[in-house]
Order: sequence, then C-alpha cells, then structure tokens
Amino acid sequence: MQSAAQTSVEYAPAASVAPNRAAVGPAPAARHGLLARLLASIDVRIAAGVFLLALVLRMLYVAWAPVFIGGDSLQYFQPVYDFLNGRGFTLTLKRPPLYSWLLYASQVTFGPSFVPVIVLQHVLGATVVALTYGIARLAWGPTSVAVGRWSGALAAILAAIAGPTMRWEHFLMTEAVYTFFNTTAVFLILLGLRRPAWWPWIGVGVAIGLGALTRSAGQAVLLVAPVMLLLVTRSWRQALGKSALALLAFGIVTVPWMARNYAVHGAFTTSGAAGQNLVTYTAIIHRGEFSFLDPLVVAVDDDPKMKEAREIIQQNMEDKISRPNKDVTGLGIFNRIRDQTRWSQTRADRAMRDIAIRAILSRPLVYARNTLDDTWEIASADDRSIDSTLRFQWDLWQSRNWRGPLARFIGPATPEQEASFDRIAAVDGLYHPKQLAIPLIVLFLVGTVLAALHRPWRPVLAVSFVVLGLLLVHAAVVGAVPRYRNPLDPLINVVALGALAIGVRWLLLRYRAARA
Repeated sequence: MQSAAQTSVEYAPAASVAPNRAAVGPAPAARHGLLARLLASIDVRIAAGVFLLALVLRMLYVAWAPVFIGGDSLQYFQPVYDFLNGRGFTLTLKRPPLYSWLLYASQVTFGPSFVPVIVLQHVLGATVVALTYGIARLAWGPTSVAVGRWSGALAAILAAIAGPTMRWEHFLMTEAVYTFFNTTAVFLILLGLRRPAWWPWIGVGVAIGLGALTRSAGQAVLLVAPVMLLLVTRSWRQALGKSALALLAFGIVTVPWMARNYAVHGAFTTSGAAGQNLVTYTAIIHRGEFSFLDPLVVAVDDDPKMKEAREIIQQNMEDKISRPNKDVTGLGIFNRIRDQTRWSQTRADRAMRDIAIRAILSRPLVYARNTLDDTWEIASADDRSIDSTLRFQWDLWQSRNWRGPLARFIGPATPEQEASFDRIAAVDGLYHPKQLAIPLIVLFLVGTVLAALHRPWRPVLAVSFVVLGLLLVHAAVVGAVPRYRNPLDPLINVVALGALAIGVRWLLLRYRAARA
C-alpha cells in the first residue's frame, strides 16, 4: 500500500520535485535556449526518430503510387468543385465540412492536383506516430521511465510500419485527418491528467471539435474527459471546471457549423446520417437478420410516404441478399427515398432512422449479438469481408464514377508508378495489425486492468476508454467496417505494449532477485 506522500509525489508536476535551480545555478542546457534543451531530451530524440521513420516510408507512397479514391471521395470533392464553379457549396447533411474545406484550400493554393493533400495526410500520419510515443510516455512513464519509453517506442514503430494505415492515408478520404485530431485529443487529455494546468483542456475541446467536423463519431471522445478527471483527481471541482472548459472550446469550434446546418437543413448537428448508417447496418451489413416486415416496423405504414420508404429499404435488402455483389449502399437507398418521396435530406434521414430503429427493437438480442461480433471484427482487424488487396484499391478509380469534367482529376497510375507497384507492395506488406491482433487484444485488456488497479497508471484508462468507446460506437451504428480500426491502432498498441513492458520488467526483477 502506497503512502499518501508517495502518491502526491507521483502526481505532482515536474516543477514541484525539481531541485532548487537558484541554489545549484542554471543547468548547462538552459544556457543554450529551448532548442538545446529539446535536443538534449532523449524523449524528443525518440519521437523525432519514429517520426522520420514513418515519414520516409510514407514518402515512398507519394513517389510510387497514384492518389487512391474510395466511395466517399466524390462526396467530399463534388461540393468543392461546385463551389469553385459558381454553383455554391453543395455538401450534403451527411458529411461534416472540414475535409471538404481542406480540399478547397488545396485547390485554391496548389491548383487541380490532389497530391498536396495526400502529402499533408502522410505528414499528419507521421505526426501521429510521434504522438503515439508521447501518449505512451505520459500514460506509463511517470512510474517507470523505462516502461514508458519502451512501450512508446514499440507502439510508435508498429504504427509507423502498419500497411493499412499508410494505405488509407493515401486515400482522398478523412482517415488521416481524423486520426490526427483523435490522437492529438488523447495526447492532450493525458497531458492534462499529468499536469495541474488548465490550458490542455482547451486543446482537448478544440481537437475533439475539429475531429467531429471531420467525422461525427469523434465527438464521443468528449465524454472521456469528465470521467477521467474524476477518476484521477478525485475532485468534483476540477472535473466539472476542466470538463466545462473542454466543452466550451468544443462548442466554439462546432456550433457555428451546427447553426448553419440548422438554418439550411433544419438539423442542429455537425452532420446528419444516423438513418443512412443504421439502414446500412440492418439492411446491408446484417441483411436477412432484420426484417422490415415485422409488425413493429409495418406500423409506420399509416403514413403512405413512410410505407414507401420502408418498402424501398426492404427491396434493397432483398436485392443484396439475392445478388451479394450488387453495389447497395445506405446513400443509394437514401437518394432513392428522397427522389420518390420528395422529402428534404433531414426528413428522409429521419425516416430511415425511425424505420431502422423499429427493425432493431423488434429483434434486440440479434442487434446486441451482431454489435458484439462487429466490435470483435473491427478490433481484430478482420478484413475478410472486403477485398482489401493493394491491387484492388490501386484500381478503384475505375469503378467510382468520376465522370464528365471530374474525370480529369483522377486516372490510372502513370507507367512509372505502375512499374513501382511491387516496391510499394513490399512497403505496404511490412506489417498488418491482424498479424498480431489476438496477442495485442489480450495485452490491451491486461493493460486496462493494470491501470484500473494501480492508481499511478490510472490515466492509461483514458486511452482504453477512447478505444472501447469508438469501437462500440462504430459497431453499433454502422457495423463491421475494417478501416474504422486504423485511427485506434496506435492507441491499442500503447496500452498493449505497456502491459508487455511491465510484464518483462517484472520478470527481469524476479530473475535478478533469484540470482542475488
């Protein structure tokens, strides 16, 4: 059992336990300024080293591979193209705005090329690798510098060489930008838990807000702040005050866009796609396990347009069951419902949400089982449900319908890029999280338990809560989409490899004690 004095030292800021500088004189590094102090820090050197490793690998993608596009890419770029050509900013309610703003800034600054955006995304990816080291150092390090550094370095190296992460950073999609904001938010939460300062919590709110404007699920991380503050500080005053500061900063970032959506669409939200997501879950991903003919669902037929919407969803599910390779999407169902009912975007999505929720409520145990299965599938990096080969994603531009004047923005790889395919495939295949998925999940759970039981490691729970919370949100709202693991991969590594480092240290101590 630790004494109160020991605990207070472990949680005190570094300045409170530093030697008296007035008595011993300024440190040699201090005389050379901030840069010299940073260069003298082994933590800065390690973070810089893993950043450079990650950046070099990612620049090979820039040199050897064409820009990749996915099914969502056009939905982000079309409104930018329309705006540049005088047709207004046509972003749908489904999509948060920040990624489209980024594309617009790139088009205005660098012209009609997506390469600058992809370079930025890879730089952000390398920054996430450095932040991964910092997160581990803050989470595990105060009680054992060796555990913090070893777990941070190993977690960062895995994040640096993960093929799926590098590949999705090369897509014209939100993955890299959202991962950066989410990882930054976690880093700042840990910094705020390890330091008495209030300013990190402003940064937490800003980072989560920008993350929510990139991918709406990111706002769930905001719930972690008050829980962790209460667990670590055991002070309602600090928990309420610092959480309110984070919430205020979050509101300053997000509320203007939410107000815009309310004025344009009648929905006070950063984005509105709950209906499309839930229909994707019930009618596409878990097709056949939910019925839109159950009495609870059919009850919506009192409204003729609701009946029409329900029948469209049912028909699309049956089409997908009979022809599994048919391209049926939640967005496609949404567009068909809008076309036939003449509803607004908000009304059509609300109808889809109500119908899907009724289907779920008619079979709640099926929903619970599927959600747990999907959570496991995402966590274990199981990508067997899709074609995730590099060649398939390399050639996706052929099937993504960038027609007319938009076709000039995306095309096939150049002959030089095609000749480099085998080389980029070797980089892409350095490491895949599914190779270590099971041991990392086991170690993640062990690390979470250790953090819950040992108070000095309690801030590690912030990382675990973010991982578990976002896994469940994605699994419960959309279903098993393998790429949703990518933003969580560095955080899973931090908790898992921290547990491994603690285990190795314990074994070494036992070995030395036995030899003594």
